[in-house]
Amino acid sequence: MSTPLQDRREAETRMVSKQRAAELLDVGIDFISARIADGTIPAVKLGHRTVRIRLKDLETFMNQRPWRNPA
Repeated sequence: MSTPLQDRREAETRMVSKQRAAELLDVGIDFISARIADGTIPAVKLGHRTVRIRLKDLETFMNQRPWRNPA
């Protein structure tokens, strides 16, 4: 059984691919790539072509995006 601190650390380090990020935001992968390039969405390059985005950073972007439709 994990502790709340372990759960929090895991949530902060969970990462997704650009493709999965695009699916979660319902946008194209080119949009995600452009946001990574302009620094709006932080990303980590893990290899020559492998890029990952922390879910926490993606959630922050989703909550701050100006073009978001209010619920």
